Amino acid sequence: MFRFTIRDVLWLTVVVAMGAGWGMELRHRGPENTRLRRDNARLLKELAGAQKQLETALLVMKAKGIDGQSGSISVSRGSAMTSEPSVAEPNP
Repeated sequence: MFRFTIRDVLWLTVVVAMGAGWGMELRHRGPENTRLRRDNARLLKELAGAQKQLETALLVMKAKGIDGQSGSISVSRGSAMTSEPSVAEPNP
């Protein structure tokens, strides 16, 4: 018959505990991941709307002859907005 030492039983306990902890983590993580994906999709839509509004405002400013590049907001497609003036180009 099989003979188990205390070391074997301790290893088995560790493996079972790790498996149980991992299973509990996966069960609790599912609803949170769903909520985070939903929030991420909502925020991406909100960001797209804000970018469209900003682009529209820049077009209106350009149509009125206002220079949008020397202001305190710089915008480029695909990157985050910055609220600091550009240091590479000094204001005339």
